[in-house]
Amino acid sequence: SSSSAASDVYKRQGLTDGNAPDSIAASAILFIALEKKMKITKKDIERECIMSIATISKCLKQFQNNREFLI
Repeated sequence: SSSSAASDVYKRQGLTDGNAPDSIAASAILFIALEKKMKITKKDIERECIMSIATISKCLKQFQNNREFLI
């Protein structure tokens, strides 16, 4: 399945290392929102996911640094 393939990429690239599943999920939502130029901000994710901007930023950076493997 595509979710299983995505999970394998995340693990191979170390995107799951040291990150809680909810942090990964929230950052993935923001990553895609930014890629698709949607009007979702870190502040929106912070509020809706009850997660610090620092955590979101840390995980988001990992997604952005591995963009070529994810898109």
